[in-house]
Amino acid sequence: METKDILIFAFVFLALGIRLYLNYMKKKKKGTGLNGVNTTGSGGKLSGMPDDYEPYSKT
Repeated sequence: METKDILIFAFVFLALGIRLYLNYMKKKKKGTGLNGVNTTGSGGKLSGMPDDYEPYSKT
């Protein structure tokens, strides 16, 4: 391998790493949890929580 090839590979890996990091930060800033429920900005409200209330269940 020549020096030029090593520099190209290093640049590609660096660009890939930056792109993955930016995608990670975008997801982190968006604030979605594992199940897609918004975890940031809820302010203690239950509007972001999944609703498991069944009004006609007899249990």
